[in-house]
Amino acid sequence: PAAVGDGLVILFTGITILLTLRAVNNEGWASFAYHGLAWSSFCVALLAKQSSFVVPLIIAALLLIRPGKCLAVSTSRRGIDSAFGLAAYFAPTVYVFLHAKSLTANRTPFLIASTMESFTHPIVYAYLYFSPFDITGSSSPTIQHAGDILMRILGFVIVIAMAVIVWRIPRVLGPRPRDMAFLVVATIASISLFVMLPGLTSGYYGSMASFWFSMALAIALTRFQPASVLDFKGEREARFCSMLVCLLALSGFLAIRLEQTALIPSCSTSFWGTFTNESQRRSSEEIAGILASSPGARTLVLVDFP
Repeated sequence: PAAVGDGLVILFTGITILLTLRAVNNEGWASFAYHGLAWSSFCVALLAKQSSFVVPLIIAALLLIRPGKCLAVSTSRRGIDSAFGLAAYFAPTVYVFLHAKSLTANRTPFLIASTMESFTHPIVYAYLYFSPFDITGSSSPTIQHAGDILMRILGFVIVIAMAVIVWRIPRVLGPRPRDMAFLVVATIASISLFVMLPGLTSGYYGSMASFWFSMALAIALTRFQPASVLDFKGEREARFCSMLVCLLALSGFLAIRLEQTALIPSCSTSFWGTFTNESQRRSSEEIAGILASSPGARTLVLVDFP
């Protein structure tokens, strides 16, 4: 059920972006009307889930970078529009956050903190995008910490590998580099929220970032093609691209099949979820046995019970 909210946020955020693009390609009242519809769509997204809190950053990037075929405007004008867009979308975000906080006695459901370690936390989602296995979940804090470190290392390796590919094969940026720039910034903005939420790691939390990155990846993969019949280097790159597409499809298929096997319970999709839930099941059965052995007892006191 929690993932449904992320899906709604992505839907209405996508509508917001499309309407904003229409707005910047029009002038006068038409532009104003499209901006109003985009802002209204964002307000609906705000009611779906807190992952919509990153949309102001995405809108600011859109108005600054101007992807697609937009009307030509000066850099200073784009900067001013970006600042106004950030303010217009940030205001309702702050209101919703403070209102929700007031309903819970000024407490947040998750710890909000910013540490040196939390700044590297979003890199985990680079790993989770390419792998269906979350290896941080476990009843053992040691395994949790080791799994988190491993996922961050693998995430850094993936990011570095993608940067090397762009550096060595610049044509993957496509015919309109601004489009790719916006998608990359939108991807980073979508996971920037986790800099303040270092304790949260789950695959579907990165669904917004995956939405933007998948479009960037699609543009890049379409550029891996030989320029001519005799372009042997381009042919090797095209084969590499085809292999990567197959690996991504296989990874996603295996993740779905793994869920269908029920080997990992739905309440814990991490790699260690099976063992964690098995431990909880044994504890529940032990408590049930104690209660059944004393049907007349009204009070049960557990001492040093796991």
